[in-house]
Amino acid sequence: MKLISPTDSFRITSGFGPRWGRSHNGVDISTSSGTIARAPKSGIVKKASFASDSCGGTIIIEHGPVAEMGGNMRTSYCHMRAIFVKEGDYVRKGQKIGETGGRTSSQFPPNGDKGKGNSLGPHLHFGVKKDGNWVDPEEYFRAGVLRESIAVELSQIAIFALMVGSAIYFATKLFTK
Repeated sequence: MKLISPTDSFRITSGFGPRWGRSHNGVDISTSSGTIARAPKSGIVKKASFASDSCGGTIIIEHGPVAEMGGNMRTSYCHMRAIFVKEGDYVRKGQKIGETGGRTSSQFPPNGDKGKGNSLGPHLHFGVKKDGNWVDPEEYFRAGVLRESIAVELSQIAIFALMVGSAIYFATKLFTK
């Protein structure tokens, strides 16, 4: 199974597992507020809302049975300042689903941004649930499952554009004589 990174950044600022006496069910990926978040795999949006809980703006995507991993998979995104999808939407791998948020230094005390939840700074909290249990998303980074970033996809588009441009150039040379 291949997933793409939910953001262009891979810099993890807080890992999965025990943190401050509680379980941190995901990883925090460093972003600027307003960074585009994307669906790492196609699926159905199960939740897309702003809550007054620690997660704030939340998106949950059900990716269904995943044969390569054995079982069902859900991904979750917290601290979203903007949500582009709604519950029941089908999202494609790589589709823009929202913008990351989180508190900025100018928001101490908080300025009422409904998407930040409990956060100390701008980031995306990214969680992966397999068969109903939280699993460490960083394993997918290490295993290379999340290695396809948007930058890689953009480089493939650039190569394709170069090939098309070359074909047009040679076609104009051929037909202008």
